[in-house]
Amino acid sequence: MSVTKFNYDIVTLIELVEARPCLWNKFSETYKDKILKKREWKEVHKYLEANFDNLNEQEQQKIGDAITTKWQNIRDAFVRSLKKKSGQGAQRKYVYHDQLQFLLQVMNKDETISSISDEEVHQGEETEN
Repeated sequence: MSVTKFNYDIVTLIELVEARPCLWNKFSETYKDKILKKREWKEVHKYLEANFDNLNEQEQQKIGDAITTKWQNIRDAFVRSLKKKSGQGAQRKYVYHDQLQFLLQVMNKDETISSISDEEVHQGEETEN
């Protein structure tokens, strides 16, 4: 079996991943559990490919890799769509924007780390008053 085209429903893939926080929520305690992640990805693969268990190991690997890669591409495209500059004119929102809203809770939003301690900031406020 050759995997040349992605023949699975993208929205279903997104929903399956969303239902498994260990696959996307880096703040989840289960995110670093590689065994759990592997098991959950296999469940996603089985759901999308009805005869997954009947395939040989090589075919399962190909299909699994295609599904996982597709998810990574979808996620990355969503992140890129959010980073577009506002001055680039009217851009249509990413096709799966609404379905991927759950990812916003784990995205770094221009996080900055201050080298100034809270105490120094507080002291600076007192001297200004």
